[in-house]
Amino acid sequence: MPRKKKEAEAQVPVVPVVSVVEPTVEKRSIADNVRIRKPYPSRQERIALADDEILHWERLNAERRELIEKTEKQLADRKEALSKGEAILEKSRYKRDRLIANLDKTPAQARSENKQYQQVLAALQASGMSPTEILDKIRQL
Repeated sequence: MPRKKKEAEAQVPVVPVVSVVEPTVEKRSIADNVRIRKPYPSRQERIALADDEILHWERLNAERRELIEKTEKQLADRKEALSKGEAILEKSRYKRDRLIANLDKTPAQARSENKQYQQVLAALQASGMSPTEILDKIRQL
């Protein structure tokens, strides 16, 4: 046997839910849409702005001059250090070349050359002539 429907369920009408949405567009007046323009500065204000700009650039240029002087000083120091380093390098190369040249010589040969060199220096001092004068005489021969 089929069951009977309850009367309460049968009597409830089904109503669709519809929500009404109103537009959210605000109405603006024409005055609200017009941009308000910044007033043009007066002559005194423009002069003050120009003075500020002048101070800014003077300060900036002074800082740049100081930096240039500082870097020039550092550059001079580095050039001086480089020239000293190059002189030391030349001395080291000369020393190396001299050691290589004396590599084949015996200590007795090196001492005899040193004695001859000392004799030449003693004769030079005894003569009272400068090294340039002696070189000039040798060149004349």
